[in-house]
Amino acid sequence: MTVWDGTEKIGSMGPYGYLCWERESGNALIRAKLPMSIMGVLSLKCEKGQTYYVRQGTKGARCTLNVLSRSEGVKQLAKSKPPRLK
Repeated sequence: MTVWDGTEKIGSMGPYGYLCWERESGNALIRAKLPMSIMGVLSLKCEKGQTYYVRQGTKGARCTLNVLSRSEGVKQLAKSKPPRLK
């Protein structure tokens, strides 16, 4: 899956993977696309100093993005594979 923050490509990840990045506060348009799927889009108002957890999933041929609570995000992150830096 490939992820963008607005027009900036953040990176790609596989199953049980995650991405992490910093951005300015304000409105974010997070987009994600799996091969051969319809792009998922999430609008998120980001505040300075906050951490947001977003889960990617699929529903049929559509990529989905959902905001998680902090507790659920930390729980899911513990199950994930660390990113490979290039």
